Amino acid sequence: MLKIVHSQTRLVAILMAMLWSFAARAVQAPDKNQSGNVQNNVSAERSGKSAPRMAQVRIGLKLIPYQPMAVKGKDGKTTLKPQALATIQHTLRARIERVNHFYVGDWHVETIPEAWSRETMKYRVKLRFYKRYGAGKDLEEMVGHTIVQGTLEGRNYLYELKGNVTTRFKNRRGEPVLAATIGTPVPMGKDPVKERMKAEPVAKYKNRNSPATKTPVSR
Repeated sequence: MLKIVHSQTRLVAILMAMLWSFAARAVQAPDKNQSGNVQNNVSAERSGKSAPRMAQVRIGLKLIPYQPMAVKGKDGKTTLKPQALATIQHTLRARIERVNHFYVGDWHVETIPEAWSRETMKYRVKLRFYKRYGAGKDLEEMVGHTIVQGTLEGRNYLYELKGNVTTRFKNRRGEPVLAATIGTPVPMGKDPVKERMKAEPVAKYKNRNSPATKTPVSR
């Protein structure tokens, strides 16, 4: 009986020693995948490669929103009439060759490049305007769109759109909702909108990396 117990104890000790040896080898052995990742990272840093620089265009933007307010007439009756709110001014910094999304106050502005010529630097872009609703601004309604074209001026991948357009968007009842001025004024005697524009079509992007996560919906 004592021999059996002694044999079992000895067997357990041998098994424990084997387990400790295996664990020690696992700790000391380097992870091949991890080592490969480290080498790849070092190679990428040494190569000095960076993402290609993309040109940007600055587009001036001035918005005048309208909101229905109670107005009391001479006859004593109160009616709702759209009244202009405070003017919003902003400069959009958009990538020239891709769709961009901007959120300015209660408004979502989308810029869609349509055409531009590298030789003449003529540029045409469409802007869509969406009104944002709700506590979290999760609902949107498109109020309209407009197109502005002009000349890009600048250097070092940073340009400014010279050319402007002013438009007013109305609701179904014909009441003003938003007045927008896009672009910058041009010198007298030059109207890029009336000039004939021989431009290359801008490639359509699916905008996978767009920061916009909200989908416009109709109320």
